[in-house]
Amino acid sequence: MSKMLGLSPAVTIKSADANWSELVGPNGSLVVPANFASTLPTNGASPSSAGSDPRLMQKLADGGFLSVTAYDGDAPLATLVPGIKPLVLMPVDALPTTAFRLSRFAYLHRTKRRVIIETPTTSAYLEIHDPRVAAVAAGLAFDQTPIALAASSGLSISGVCEVLGLMRAIGIVMAVARGLEFVPAVNSLIAWAEREALPHGFSNTGLV
Repeated sequence: MSKMLGLSPAVTIKSADANWSELVGPNGSLVVPANFASTLPTNGASPSSAGSDPRLMQKLADGGFLSVTAYDGDAPLATLVPGIKPLVLMPVDALPTTAFRLSRFAYLHRTKRRVIIETPTTSAYLEIHDPRVAAVAAGLAFDQTPIALAASSGLSISGVCEVLGLMRAIGIVMAVARGLEFVPAVNSLIAWAEREALPHGFSNTGLV
């Protein structure tokens, strides 16, 4: 299993001159060496293709030009596509023993010949390439670990962990708080309330 980086489908490559190319995306543009642009994988990277310059690849990631695809061998499972804004966090594989739950705001639907999962909290989305990923999403109606999801979907445990990592990066799934994990979850909720809810109609005294 391996996650691969490729250009987002929303990015186009324009030739600036013989030595430079311009990458144009929904969030702006970036000029890169022409020989580097020609090596960038499009429509999702494959295990045999990836950019070789880590600094330029980081600039691409920070600018929202890169999508992230989870693969099983040479078979793509799902691709995380950034929206108007770059991804805040690059995906990190889920832990096999951590339980996850599907967000109530997750929306799986067909767009032309693609099946995608979206949430209203971000313009990024997950494109599903393998029907077993849809089985993983269906299994997340209940709190499930990657180990249990692998058994029910037919994917490997590492494959499920990578797919859940993509989903978690944009809030499609969330880790289930258990035991001491409940404390940071509550702290996060309090921080959100103070930042978002209180300034829009509530006060610390409980009066509007």
